[in-house]
Amino acid sequence: MGAVIGVKAHAGAPEGRQTRESVAVKQRLPTVAETFSAAFAAHQRGEFAQAAARYEEILRRQPDHADSLYLRGLIAMEQGDLALARRCVEQALARQPNHPQLLSALGEILRHMGDIAAAEEHLRHALRQAPNHVDALNNLGVLLSKSGRSAEGIKLFEAILRQQPDDRRALYNLGEAHRASGDQVAAIECYWRLHELHPTWIEAGNALLLTSCYDPALQPGELLSIHRRVASVLYPVPVAIAVKCSPVPPFADNLRIGFVSGDFRGHAMSFFIQPLARSLHEIGVEALAYCNFSREDAITERLKALFVDFVHVEGMSDEMLDSRIRDDRIDVLVDLSGHTGHNRLGVFMRRPAPVQVNWIGYLATTGLDCFDAHLTDPIAVPFAMSTEFSEPLAYLPGCQWCYAPPAERPPVGERGSGPFVFGGLHNPAKINREVLLAWAGILRAATPARLLLMGDGAEALPARLIKLVPDGGELAQRIDCRKAGSLDEFLDVHREIDLMLDAFPYSGGTTTFHALWMGVPVLTLAFDHCAGRGGASILSRIGADDLICTTQGDYVRRAVAIAGGTGAAPLRGAALRQRLMGSSLVDGKGFARGFVETLRVLLAAKARAS
Repeated sequence: MGAVIGVKAHAGAPEGRQTRESVAVKQRLPTVAETFSAAFAAHQRGEFAQAAARYEEILRRQPDHADSLYLRGLIAMEQGDLALARRCVEQALARQPNHPQLLSALGEILRHMGDIAAAEEHLRHALRQAPNHVDALNNLGVLLSKSGRSAEGIKLFEAILRQQPDDRRALYNLGEAHRASGDQVAAIECYWRLHELHPTWIEAGNALLLTSCYDPALQPGELLSIHRRVASVLYPVPVAIAVKCSPVPPFADNLRIGFVSGDFRGHAMSFFIQPLARSLHEIGVEALAYCNFSREDAITERLKALFVDFVHVEGMSDEMLDSRIRDDRIDVLVDLSGHTGHNRLGVFMRRPAPVQVNWIGYLATTGLDCFDAHLTDPIAVPFAMSTEFSEPLAYLPGCQWCYAPPAERPPVGERGSGPFVFGGLHNPAKINREVLLAWAGILRAATPARLLLMGDGAEALPARLIKLVPDGGELAQRIDCRKAGSLDEFLDVHREIDLMLDAFPYSGGTTTFHALWMGVPVLTLAFDHCAGRGGASILSRIGADDLICTTQGDYVRRAVAIAGGTGAAPLRGAALRQRLMGSSLVDGKGFARGFVETLRVLLAAKARAS
């Protein structure tokens, strides 16, 4: 939500303060003001537990202390306790009903709770009190952008930047709004400017690198060059790295593998880490989880039971986590994040484990030299593409994917009698100009077929299509946009779809698996890009090579042929699910054995070289 604003302006205690403080002095207790000062200092240092405890101490003594209520609410929001956050901020607002910062904070909390209408109402109220209030402008802009109104959000971020040209949060949010709307060029311009202004800001650097992966215009090698350039600034080599590099242990049966991620929760990664962790547990391999995100859910609880230790590390410095991993005697450390949120790449730069690899969480290169291998397969990343990685490639015996389906839901039934329906259920940031042009070509040639889109910001895609092609208005009338919802809602929408269209150059992973599980075939384009062949890797394992295209023209023609019934119809419904469930893609134990075998080969090679 941004920096705290206005604390000093309303931090005083109400009448009667001197009397209470006199008693506090006699009892040798710190005053409210002293306790608040200590709490706020801890808050600014990121020591949230300590800060929260002190805010609560103040509130026991002075329940209407507005600043403590507000700041306790911010910490609750950061920790995912939205109900507590709302109560705290509403109590503060009861004392100061028109305070723009409190109104802005409550609007942001309500947005996270899914009450978009109430959130917007509070944010606009804040702006009526203070039209140039930066936090309220930012929060409203984010709300609009995530609600499919990116153009409105962009205007608000630009208004902030006219006041404060180097405001990093507004510039970041502007980039996010452009990315959500599919304007990769504008988004990357924002992120590059941010990187130049704040070169060590990891969040902005991550955004720049991830968005670059979505750019179809980058030539082979350019993506690696960008990653090397940015990552070297974000994660400099620690001075003591050569001295502290972990020795390779003797070959032992009790291999200890550490997994580092912020996604041990209801996240796409869970569909891949769960079957591996469960199978490692079953075959007797010791796996430890280093969780870099404090919020937990039901998935987190299930995962905890699969690891010999589950360590929360979000509050640890790189040095502290480095020491912890060494003390845990980890043989192989696995990164599951790359340049995505809540990564700990800085720890990998310290080399706390003899062998370090990355797997599945970031399908492109990290641009760093601290990894001994990028775990993949020869279809996802052919050897000819190894020059696009800073990491050596290590091919797993089968495939880079191992999937655990979500809870049981019946697969789709037979096709209905209405128009053929294509699906595009990707993050709209992946739906770039080239993808839109291809989809426009498919709709144009497959009249009266329709296109169903789903995701935060999907509502903006028809307007982009109208600007992109002369007949965009006509084509847009055949596009149905749905907002992102729960996993159940996401799965159920597959019942309306006949053929899923993959994105490019960054192909789908989880979305492809979910479609196959629900019985919907997926058409993919094997793009010449380090993250562009994941769909091909999946489909080839279920014998669906006829759904793997090699050119954009082939992709359009094949989609049109399937919709028109002029080509062989792909498997669908229960038959497609059966094909998936009979493949190696869901064989957790087989994957785990191959995974361990690959890690042992890497350890042996490291031992020979040391």
